[in-house]
Amino acid sequence: IIKIEMNNNQIENIGNESNDCKSFCEKLCTGIPLFVKIIMLITILFYLLNLAFSSISLYISNIPYYTIKKYQIWRLFSTSLMTTNVINVIFAILFWIKHASNLEDILGTIIYFLIFIMNSTIIQILFTFLFFIISLLMKSDEILKSKILSKGKVTNSGIWPYIICEITLLSLS
Repeated sequence: IIKIEMNNNQIENIGNESNDCKSFCEKLCTGIPLFVKIIMLITILFYLLNLAFSSISLYISNIPYYTIKKYQIWRLFSTSLMTTNVINVIFAILFWIKHASNLEDILGTIIYFLIFIMNSTIIQILFTFLFFIISLLMKSDEILKSKILSKGKVTNSGIWPYIICEITLLSLS
């Protein structure tokens, strides 16, 4: 049996902290660097907008057909921020925030911002190029539209390709 001794002040502080949701949120938010906060807020905002207007993911996510054939280059940059699945948002909050906060603290906000933009863009360029080559080999543009489900929703968008890339690069270094 473990005996825990506390004085009255410690017990009052524990009770006050556990009941005070505002202070918990403040402590949580003060530990997250600026760029990571911005990325998560934008990701959550896009997710909520996608719930309200389900076609928003069709305009933000990288669908190779539109990126190549319609010259919609912004899709290379915005697709990392568009998550269509609540599980992806939850895991990004639980996993990526801690990891990215540590990296941003070590590297600095500007350097981490540049690395994030560079890596997420390179991932999307490689993805688009791969689908373009496959479509040429198959002689069909339908493969370029493969990220679109039958209901008009987009799959495989969000921050997860970037997280996997970041973990791989850190593991290799």
